Amino acid sequence: MPSVIAYFEFEVSLEEIKPRIWRQFRLRKNSTFYELHDTIQKACGWGNYHLFDFHPVGSRHRLAVSPHDEPWDENDVAPDASAVRVDSFFHNAGDKCIYAYDYGDDWRHLVELKGVERLPSDGRRKLIGGERAFPPEDCGSIPGYYQCLEAFRISDAELERLDEEQRDELLSVREWFGDWDPERFDFEATARKMRDRVSD
Repeated sequence: MPSVIAYFEFEVSLEEIKPRIWRQFRLRKNSTFYELHDTIQKACGWGNYHLFDFHPVGSRHRLAVSPHDEPWDENDVAPDASAVRVDSFFHNAGDKCIYAYDYGDDWRHLVELKGVERLPSDGRRKLIGGERAFPPEDCGSIPGYYQCLEAFRISDAELERLDEEQRDELLSVREWFGDWDPERFDFEATARKMRDRVSD
């Protein structure tokens, strides 16, 4: 008989994007913030190319940071994410923080604890649900994301009516993001990724 494990159920959504882009998953309660980071990366389809941090909503105080991050100043004593457990901050349903990824594009994710469940052991984490595709990596933050949407949705007839510079720019964006589809969320493929080990 499998042992019973305490899991946090989290929902992660990208701020300032509509319609909403979100993922929901379970993660063992004794996980670190680094494991939470890795789970968000895999759930959202990010490439884990950039620095990150976690901080409370409405605060600049950093709860945990990327192992490769440098202190902002002498007062910045944020700990390495691999050294801080998520249950040191999250306690009750409704607790929230911000996960900031890629300080250039500045993607801000609202991370909300939806509940705590004790379940038969089912790995360290498990995808539950989600909707829509997260933006392509390095697309240029929110303005770049909306340009990707425009390039994806514009018809060939509409393209032909644009001036050459505008048309070339949108075609270049289309070529760059390849088979990205803003409405596609492949639940099964994402769930398989989340069964992989935590990335270094």
